[in-house]
Amino acid sequence: MNKVHFFLQAKGGIGKSVSASLFSQYLMKKGKPVVGIDTDQNNQTLMQYKGLNVKHVNIMGENRTFNTRQFDGMVESMLDATDTEFVIDNGANTFEPLCNYMIEGAVFQMLRDAGHEVVIHTIIGGGDNFLDTLAGFADLARQFDTPIVVWKNRHFGKTEDKGVELEETKAFKAAKNKILGVITLPALNPSTHGADI
Repeated sequence: MNKVHFFLQAKGGIGKSVSASLFSQYLMKKGKPVVGIDTDQNNQTLMQYKGLNVKHVNIMGENRTFNTRQFDGMVESMLDATDTEFVIDNGANTFEPLCNYMIEGAVFQMLRDAGHEVVIHTIIGGGDNFLDTLAGFADLARQFDTPIVVWKNRHFGKTEDKGVELEETKAFKAAKNKILGVITLPALNPSTHGADI
């Protein structure tokens, strides 16, 4: 059985690639065979981590339309593999066409029918990013019947709105039965960690 981890969030620059890299490193440390896939059209950040086994799959064609052939080839490689952890980092610029295609093609269900586990990882940013990323999380939870891991990225500030913490929001409570877990990326000292995270 393969496990397929999709890192999805509509907002760019929120920490998808950092989270995907941390998760890949965690899996590798556990001795799991990991294949990283970077589908970002403009910024292949996950590929910059040279110690990770990452390849780029260009899922957008030259005329900015979704490249079904490239995406289908990626899914076929998942179906053909055995006991592999796939970590897919998706950019904000390909988020909407990718989600639409996965919904239309029932991609997650197809992977599950083939005996693979599918998990969505989404990042909820703090500070000014909180409401936008919370809305993105709510959309993912509504559109996909798939377990979700929430990454709270406090690098940008607190993950709350007017004193209401993420776990107390209506969106979080509505999706609670789909949430596998919550991982918190703490706010670090910018003088020592700002350039790195």
